[in-house]
Amino acid sequence: MAEEDVASLKRDVQEILFYLKNDNKADRKGLIAEVAELKKGFSEFVTAYKTDKAVKKGQLGVIATIGAGVALVIEWLIKTIW
Repeated sequence: MAEEDVASLKRDVQEILFYLKNDNKADRKGLIAEVAELKKGFSEFVTAYKTDKAVKKGQLGVIATIGAGVALVIEWLIKTIW
């Protein structure tokens, strides 16, 4: 491999590393940090979604129980009165 090829490969590797690593001087996040941040944000979103879904199921269960109780009371009242 010629000296020019090695120098060209070094420049290419340096350019790739420039995009991957954080640049503290320019206050720029690299791709590795951005992907880690996106992963964390997505994980938090999934957790919030699952929690919201569970809460809605619980609320539906409570509403169904109250509705069934009201129906039983109405049925009892109708049977008692007539």
